[in-house]
Amino acid sequence: MEAVTFPPEAFQGTTENNIGFQPGDSVTLRDLLYAALVQSDNIAAYTLAYHVGSQLGSVEAGAKLTPADMFVAQMNALTKQLKMERTRFVNPHGIDWKVKPLPYSTAEEWRVSPDTRWNKRAFRFYVSQKERQISFSRQVIRLNYVLRNTNETPRKNGIDGVKTGAQRVLVTV
Repeated sequence: MEAVTFPPEAFQGTTENNIGFQPGDSVTLRDLLYAALVQSDNIAAYTLAYHVGSQLGSVEAGAKLTPADMFVAQMNALTKQLKMERTRFVNPHGIDWKVKPLPYSTAEEWRVSPDTRWNKRAFRFYVSQKERQISFSRQVIRLNYVLRNTNETPRKNGIDGVKTGAQRVLVTV
């Protein structure tokens, strides 16, 4: 199982760290996904974007981008490809009140796009978990944490969805 290390950049500007991750901690990619998708952990979301962005490279159109910025650029390129014209990402976790214009999206765009992750069984499985135990390493110590889903909508009244930052995107199933 692939391990991912939390970069120091993931902790900059983050006001909460409920799980208690620290720079240099190591976690499996699967548990990192659970932390980002089940508990909406911003540090996990940034670390995931940093990891994926590192695989993409750091130069696009002559401008040097950080790995997380490269990931965000790819997210925005995908929305254009999917004709999601009312969606704009500015960072991996969706929270940034200092950026103008702010990130935005609509539930309608996510609902009607046939290529979005809503239609992927694995993604739906991750986001519908009510709780999940993960583990991560800090130097030679193995730590465990029970994630609790902060989204109250999964499996209620025929609605599935994901809480993204301060917004919820709902999709009827």
